[in-house]
Amino acid sequence: MSSILNIAIGSTHIGYELKLVVIDYLNSKGYKITDCGCFSKANIDYSEYANSVAKEILSERSEVGILICTSGTGAAAVANCHDGIRAVICGSENKAEIARKQDDANVLSLGAKTIGDDMDLAKLIVDKFLSI
Repeated sequence: MSSILNIAIGSTHIGYELKLVVIDYLNSKGYKITDCGCFSKANIDYSEYANSVAKEILSERSEVGILICTSGTGAAAVANCHDGIRAVICGSENKAEIARKQDDANVLSLGAKTIGDDMDLAKLIVDKFLSI
């Protein structure tokens, strides 16, 4: 496990199922998770959860964040409106590594429709993002 211990995570209703998989995976690895929502598949406004994740990081209650929406774009855009947040959309391990090493990203944004049913890919991306 990396030196990161506290992770804030949030999703839209489209990303809800992937969020649950990622939370279970991170819990199994010993991370402390703050679930910023959403908490069902009911249609919601993604900005609420992106803002909540950003605020968790800026308050220093969490060290990094993970956002999951349809494409990753909307949630990342909202999070990046906060000074001090560097949210990146990653669909590969390589992008996650570059984002952390070169861009000092502190929020990983995943696209539920981009990742699709490839939960192993999602876990690999998350692992790479957290390992740097």
